Amino acid sequence: MATGEDALQEKQWAEAQGYSLTLLDRDSARADWYRPDGKCIPQLPVDPYHREIYRKKGWSLRAPTSEQVEAWKRENPAAWARLQPDHETVNGAQSLPPELQQELSELIPMESGPLPTPPRHMHVYQDAIGSPCLVLGCAAVRRMPRGTIRAKRKGKEG
Repeated sequence: MATGEDALQEKQWAEAQGYSLTLLDRDSARADWYRPDGKCIPQLPVDPYHREIYRKKGWSLRAPTSEQVEAWKRENPAAWARLQPDHETVNGAQSLPPELQQELSELIPMESGPLPTPPRHMHVYQDAIGSPCLVLGCAAVRRMPRGTIRAKRKGKEG
């Protein structure tokens, strides 16, 4: 159970963020949370349980300034490195899974320059959601289940 001092600190923190505790303690209250690196995570809950979790991660309800973000990057280089992508993207899209990167490196030597753009094609996926496109060099991923429901066609009238 929270002590009086904890409740006072919580109230001061909420006011510093530009909110009041009565507004944050509503059952369905949601707000945008900001990570220390400046990324916004929209519409997360702000009830006491979630506030405690997100505050322990260093998140806040107020967007950090660019100076605060740069200071955080200098103080936490390991955390900043974890947030950066480890490998380059393919043609501006998300990076390929490790298996496809290995297969691609066997077919196209990396010293030959940047990867060629895959030809215009229809994406070919396996059944599972999250499966990569089977066309070599394409970074698309299945997002919808196979066989989406379509509206019934109306018969010809007359």
